[in-house]
Amino acid sequence: MELEDRGNIVNEIFHGKYVFEELLGSSSFSEIYLIRHVFLDDLRVLKIIKKHLNSDFNLILSEAKTACKLKHENIIDIYDAGIVPAGVDEKYGFVYFVMEYIPGGDLSKYIVSFVNSNMLIPIYWTLYLIKHISLALSFMHLSNPPIVHGDIKASNILLSFNSQDRIVVKLSDFGFSRQINSNFADFGIVGTRQFMAPECFRNEFYPSTDIYALGVIFYILLTNHFPYDINKFSMVEISEGKPWRMPLMPPSSYNDKISSKLDNIVMKCLDINYKDRFLDANELLDVIEKFIDSYYLDKESYIINNTVKKAFRLALYENNLDEAIDILKDSDMVTILEEVISLDSIEDLSFSKTVHVESLSEIMKNKKK
Repeated sequence: MELEDRGNIVNEIFHGKYVFEELLGSSSFSEIYLIRHVFLDDLRVLKIIKKHLNSDFNLILSEAKTACKLKHENIIDIYDAGIVPAGVDEKYGFVYFVMEYIPGGDLSKYIVSFVNSNMLIPIYWTLYLIKHISLALSFMHLSNPPIVHGDIKASNILLSFNSQDRIVVKLSDFGFSRQINSNFADFGIVGTRQFMAPECFRNEFYPSTDIYALGVIFYILLTNHFPYDINKFSMVEISEGKPWRMPLMPPSSYNDKISSKLDNIVMKCLDINYKDRFLDANELLDVIEKFIDSYYLDKESYIINNTVKKAFRLALYENNLDEAIDILKDSDMVTILEEVISLDSIEDLSFSKTVHVESLSEIMKNKKK
């Protein structure tokens, strides 16, 4: 489809209220546009589902219905939903959503940039991300009835900054989310194989199913590896549980900075039996927060002169991943980043536990004394 045609579609749907800016992504399932609200001068995202609308209207709109119930700082907002009219030769139209625009992109491209640079993401950053994804999932899992996201993966974790210049993690894409009392058999096997728990291939979904997927992200962030190479197995082999028969290497096998306690947390997330994992994100969140507190208890903490923010901003807003990676590539810097207490903002650190410095060189000079 030409850009001019996409512009015409936006105009046809909204009658001049929004204008098309650019194509953000396209897959066999959907197309995602950046659009601008003409009167509010506000950028938003338009997601058009390519599957034709049919009698399963409620099923196709499940993403919007689910997300509209979930108002949380770490969950993306959906503003509107509707139907793109059918064409002359088409019986059914298409469903669309208007969503919050997150300019930073998704977590998957940052993981790829570190993998390509043969670097591990600092443990501090990993803990921060897992904590905030857990906050979003905990909000869902504590709903009544509990809501399972069902498609947790790196590309559904969006990163940005809020008005206080703090890094914000946003959970998105509720296309496969289900309430626990839903009839899962109606939906078939859906999701992304490498992030799917064994029970997903039996059409079983629980809050701990999301924990498994989050465990996969946790493992990747710490090691640059997937825990299991699911894609090399056939669907028959997967349904028989073959990928999970091999013993799982603990994250510390790839990253010697990982403690046995952190190993145990990640390995519990990835347990083959859904009953032996953390039962929901609230249980995991409690463990993560306690671990963060103990992890930094005996470490010196530093405020680094906007270095972390600079790296994030280069990657998020200037699409300059190479320079962002270079900033974090210095081994000394990575070590220091791991010593920063994982709070919502580094400005929240208490003066009693913080050494204020003007530059990295001064940090290193102080460390050597």
